[in-house]
Amino acid sequence: MEDYFWITVPKKLKEFRLRFNVFDRDGNGIITVSELLTLLIEMGQNVTKADLVDMMRAVDLGNRVDIHFDEFLMMVANKEACEENVQEVKEAFKVFDNGKGYISVTDLRTIMSSMGERLSDEEVDEMIQEASVKNGNIKISDFITILCR
Repeated sequence: MEDYFWITVPKKLKEFRLRFNVFDRDGNGIITVSELLTLLIEMGQNVTKADLVDMMRAVDLGNRVDIHFDEFLMMVANKEACEENVQEVKEAFKVFDNGKGYISVTDLRTIMSSMGERLSDEEVDEMIQEASVKNGNIKISDFITILCR
């Protein structure tokens, strides 16, 4: 598995550089935010303008109007890592949701404070506040959206 990572990384970088360069017409290593949105959509990412704003905030770009290649790489890496983990998250929650598509806030607290990278009570509270809680339950799809920000 680890060997596969080292084989695919250069291929991915080359692919990302080629795609980026299509939009970097003057070759200065910078594209606009609107070009970035188009680029991500062409790469098969299901991204809205709001998603793009969230992606930019995740790598501390704020309200910038230009994107450098290294910043683009950080955003794409964050997005791909999230998408790879979505299936794992869904599998983990199957234990608690009984096929309903939601879990209780209590179960979420148990999961987040006792498994994997343990979160503090404050971090779990923050996640719960961001989620849409109805009748003490959180939809798994809402939870995944929060994780992928």
